[in-house]
Amino acid sequence: MWFLVFLLALTAATVIAAPQFDEDFGSSWHESHGQAESYSQTSFGSPHKKVKTVVINKEVKVPVEKPYPVTVEKKVPYPVKVPVEVKVEKPYPVEVVKPYPVYVEKKIPYPVEKTVPYPVKVPYKVPVPYKVPVPVEKPYPVPVEVPHPVPHPYIVEKKTPVFLKKGQESDAESYSSFSD
Repeated sequence: MWFLVFLLALTAATVIAAPQFDEDFGSSWHESHGQAESYSQTSFGSPHKKVKTVVINKEVKVPVEKPYPVTVEKKVPYPVKVPVEVKVEKPYPVEVVKPYPVYVEKKIPYPVEKTVPYPVKVPYKVPVPYKVPVPVEKPYPVPVEVPHPVPHPYIVEKKTPVFLKKGQESDAESYSSFSD
């Protein structure tokens, strides 16, 4: 019963504290932008407005019976070694087996013939280097030109072309005379 009253009070407080929005934010039913028409007349307000909030704090007392002692067993996370004396009544005889001869069969090796492929060398002629006698001539006399004196300065004649205007022809040499 108390729970229902508390729940009813809580829903009433949330309805009162709900934010009030303006109609100028978001799309309203007037602006459809070519989409399907909206049938609701509501729109969302600006999120930057101040919203009044009401906080309700109420203590709810829960009935608890008188406290009573509860025994809690805690398990030890590691084994605890307790020294315990173990009594041995009498030492008893243990039989030890004496060594005895064992026959070991020795295998005798014998030859086994296996055919293993191997490369066979076929004889063929291999070029072997050999000496070829080359005749070397002995030195012989070579004629050497001895420089002779040249008169200085030495004049070199160089023929140059002469350009003539139209209508002027005289004893000038032509290009064909240079080929002499």
